[in-house]
Amino acid sequence: MKTFDVKTQGAGYQTRMYAVLRAFRDAHMRSTEAQ
Repeated sequence: MKTFDVKTQGAGYQTRMYAVLRAFRDAHMRSTEAQ
């Protein structure tokens, strides 16, 4: 990774991680309700 790319990469990474975490939590809640 190039130094001047850090800000752009960091923002995209954060957004992606947040989306993944939210999707994971949603799936977890749904599977918990199903049981």
